[in-house]
Amino acid sequence: MYWKYKYHIISTLFVLALFLAACNAAIQPVNFEKIRNDLPPVSPNLIKNIEAMPHSYAKFTSLLESNPQEIRDGNIIIATVNDWPITLGELSFVAAQEEILLNNIPDYEKIFIKQIDEKVAFSIAEEKHVLPTSEELTNAIEELKQKYSSTIEPEDSFENVMERLGINQEDYWETFQPYYAYKNLAFEAVWQIIYDETSYTEENNSNPDSYYWDEYLSRFMRKAKIVYVTKIPELQFGIVK
Repeated sequence: MYWKYKYHIISTLFVLALFLAACNAAIQPVNFEKIRNDLPPVSPNLIKNIEAMPHSYAKFTSLLESNPQEIRDGNIIIATVNDWPITLGELSFVAAQEEILLNNIPDYEKIFIKQIDEKVAFSIAEEKHVLPTSEELTNAIEELKQKYSSTIEPEDSFENVMERLGINQEDYWETFQPYYAYKNLAFEAVWQIIYDETSYTEENNSNPDSYYWDEYLSRFMRKAKIVYVTKIPELQFGIVK
């Protein structure tokens, strides 16, 4: 299938997400007991190559140090999307990789909007009862280990990524890769739902990513409950008026 083993399938819905988030988001109390913890937690502290990510790491540490009252379990929850949290640690973790692997100065607002899309996709998977299980995640990691062990090209190997991020094999397989493997499994499951519930075929659309995925997510986005948890102005991103 077109989507099978697709590792970065989310296409951004910037304008739509901004509009819908502005309509739905609000700073209000959150029931922390309901917040989902399925996605493996991440932090830029995992990445040891700090010199290569001065922007993302500096912002992360600065906000943690200046807002100790907002820290919960070592992190700051920025917002929730249908009780799926978007944390400062996750935002900075993704930003740090952009800074190192793509040599970009990370745009936190764009990353945040993409996180909204991803959490909506998780909500779909949850509603359809296809969220990844622990067994599926373990099997996916084992398959990746087998794949990378037979890789010939060094630029495609996980050793190359580990070297650039400054992490070891234990960090890579126990924290770094499970975070992405969980997302990939959820997205593949949602793609299967889209395939089953729509007229999708590879032949009848030259760019299925931009149409079927976006159109399907947009329907769930309209009813998404997006709640701001933080009161830190730097993490409001202009979405809450």
